Amino acid sequence: MAAIPGWVYVIIGVVMIASSQLIKETDGTKPLRLFLYIGIVFIIIGLGKLFYHGALKRKQQDAELAMKAAHVMPSANPQAHHMPAAEQQYQAHKAMHQADFNPQQPHQVHKAHDPQHLSIITCPACSTRHYSYANFCMRCGTRMKR
Repeated sequence: MAAIPGWVYVIIGVVMIASSQLIKETDGTKPLRLFLYIGIVFIIIGLGKLFYHGALKRKQQDAELAMKAAHVMPSANPQAHHMPAAEQQYQAHKAMHQADFNPQQPHQVHKAHDPQHLSIITCPACSTRHYSYANFCMRCGTRMKR
């Protein structure tokens, strides 16, 4: 779930303040003072979020610039240093598959286990059926006996 941006808080606060000022009773009093105060709180929260995220973004940009300026990249792929580890693993895996790819040959399906050696076992707690290599029941989480 995404966080609510600060500008949304500011808009909601302005609408609440405007509505509290526009609605009047027949005797001229303003019954929606609570809306006024809540609107002010929304505007303060929104501005705080905007300033905080702006400062955070500037801090990250400054850190990236400092890292680029002070770092010599020894790897063959100069962008690999700035990739997260998972992205580097994905790129290496992708390159491995591309190196072995031949469009003239049919694609091979990788199987995790040999189907001739699989057997079916049942969970002792809920009787759900599983392959013999299962360590835990998928339904109730009970450890499977071997």
